[in-house]
Amino acid sequence: MVKRFDKKIVLVTGAASGIGRATALAFAAEGAQLVLCDVDVAAVGETTAMARELGAPAEFIRCDVARASDCEAMVARAVDAFGGWMWHSTMPGSTSLRRPLGTSKKWNGSASSPPISQGSFTA
Repeated sequence: MVKRFDKKIVLVTGAASGIGRATALAFAAEGAQLVLCDVDVAAVGETTAMARELGAPAEFIRCDVARASDCEAMVARAVDAFGGWMWHSTMPGSTSLRRPLGTSKKWNGSASSPPISQGSFTA
């Protein structure tokens, strides 16, 4: 049975608890490869372990989305671990991102130059 997010790479911010954790685990159950982010490293590590128990390849990184440098590090982690990303799910209330992910100085943002996000979910 093919899962809806089989082999899709998903970034989930705010993944340490609550809706962010539930979202990460839902993506994991649907076959996604995950990069999970939060300021609470211990709790996002727990979410990562839960996702791995569901069979999902998962990485985590400490990320304060109010800091552009943390967001760039999050993207770099996705590139290093999985070669880019396809979807992102943003759970926190504020972000430093002023332009679409994938258009930082490190990437030109063109459709032919990964990493480019194909979708976004915001809670």
